[in-house]
Amino acid sequence: MPIYTNEAGEEIEVDKTIEEIQASSKEVSEANATLIEEKGELETKLAGFSDKDYNFKAVLAKKEKGEEALTQSEEMVLSLKGQIDTLNNNINSGRMSRGLRRLVGSDEELGKKVKENFDKINVETTTEEEYQNKMDQAYKMTTGSNPNLNPLNVSNGTNGSAPNPGSKPGKLSEEAKSVGKSLGLTDEELEKA
Repeated sequence: MPIYTNEAGEEIEVDKTIEEIQASSKEVSEANATLIEEKGELETKLAGFSDKDYNFKAVLAKKEKGEEALTQSEEMVLSLKGQIDTLNNNINSGRMSRGLRRLVGSDEELGKKVKENFDKINVETTTEEEYQNKMDQAYKMTTGSNPNLNPLNVSNGTNGSAPNPGSKPGKLSEEAKSVGKSLGLTDEELEKA
């Protein structure tokens, strides 16, 4: 190991010679220059990005807004489904009342049995006609026979409602004429009425 004298005149033993230290210093300076050059390149690249490219707070805020909007949409859909279910229940309740009145009249006991059998039939009904067919099947399951409908109660889908009062006295309305024809009356007999 080389020995050098310091400023105080003392001899000091060192690990490297001055030439080795200078060579080492040159290597460090070159490495430092390379790092400074790389830092400049990275800063140039970073300056090329806008805030939106690396601003994750903005991305998270947009995500939260989107999730909030989705939650509101889901709540709205659930609310609308509830309203639709309520409306369908009201429609089906009306259909049930009309169908039972058409089939059993005022016989409540028979109506309960028909309703029980109606609920057992696993057929989807969306139209009035499908609902009435299902009701007829329930009636047949309950009584063992096809419904025997009074034509006065079901003519023209009125379910026993009164004829149209808008017709002139002494003349039969078209509804009354169609009922008469379904009972076997001729046009002449209807004209006399």
